Amino acid sequence: MNQSDQERLLALKVVTDRTSLSRMSVLRAVERGDFPKPLRLSVQRIAWRESDVAAWINSRVEAA
Repeated sequence: MNQSDQERLLALKVVTDRTSLSRMSVLRAVERGDFPKPLRLSVQRIAWRESDVAAWINSRVEAA
């Protein structure tokens, strides 16, 4: 598998930058089931699949 085939993981800061949502808005949306669930990378670290975040953004654009 080469690097272009690998899914990129996004930290919360990158997710908030891409979505224009606050940190708490993202986390609350995850709790409500309105935003993709993150992957737990370690006890203190979570990340989102880039494709999941992109799909969520595209769904918002289509709904608008």
